[in-house]
Amino acid sequence: NNFINIKNKKINNGEHPINNLKNIRNKIPKDFISSLQSHAKNCNINTFHFIMGEIMGNMEDHSNGSKCCVMAEYYDKYNELDLCFIDNGISIPNNFNKYNISFKDDFDAVYNAINGKSTKNINSNYYERGSGLNNCINIVTNGYKGSVLIASKNALVSVNNKKTVNKLILDNPINGTLISFRMKNIEIDNSDFYKCLEFIKF
Repeated sequence: NNFINIKNKKINNGEHPINNLKNIRNKIPKDFISSLQSHAKNCNINTFHFIMGEIMGNMEDHSNGSKCCVMAEYYDKYNELDLCFIDNGISIPNNFNKYNISFKDDFDAVYNAINGKSTKNINSNYYERGSGLNNCINIVTNGYKGSVLIASKNALVSVNNKKTVNKLILDNPINGTLISFRMKNIEIDNSDFYKCLEFIKF
């Protein structure tokens, strides 16, 4: 069903499966974001709109997948929110392979994606840095003192609020990409939110 348990209460659309990635940005119900805001009351609502727009846009533009799922859970005991995205696409390393972008291993591919390497406009006359994922990670780790976990093909990568990047090479590959954000339910104003949109090197 489309519910998750949050402090013994069921919240509409805590889990939202999507069976077609075309125009995916328009397929998340408004009450999904309002449900997030109702529990993580201190978080700036622009955060949810930005992260969901960027990550789901990446799924539509780059994953070549047919399905995805967006999940959220609020942990009252720890005053933290998890926001997780998973698709059944070709994975970040395979997407780089598709466009002949070189990398050492699957971790290196994900690490490069975190730091702006992108297949955007790969066939055009100019290069556009893919800063969306980087911005999302900066917002969560710097703005909300949280952490991010990314699993794609054989790579498992985590980034914390000290900008420490940890890696694990998985024995069994993941079909697609999973990106999970864990953020503290703390308040940041619009000024701090927009400061976090600056590109930083992890």
